[in-house]
Amino acid sequence: MIQVKRLTPLPSMLLTSTIAIIMVIPPGSNFMNLVGFFSFAAWLFYGGSFAALLWLRYREPNMPRPYKVPIIIPIFILCASTYLVINNSPSYP
Repeated sequence: MIQVKRLTPLPSMLLTSTIAIIMVIPPGSNFMNLVGFFSFAAWLFYGGSFAALLWLRYREPNMPRPYKVPIIIPIFILCASTYLVINNSPSYP
């Protein structure tokens, strides 16, 4: 445990496991549906993180940073995540 008082990783793991089990229970659901939903959500959040990085670079250019990444990398990853989110968006019947 990272923090014994709040049991830091335990609530997160329980919530994630519960949501995964609920998503697999309905008839017609399988593991690949779960992987597809996870992939969609993960790339959505990755894209949001890189968009925030670019936004902070624009709004706060002189802010001290532990390390700097060449600007082309976040732009490329943001484009890739946007492409993957659009192509992997869940289709509902």
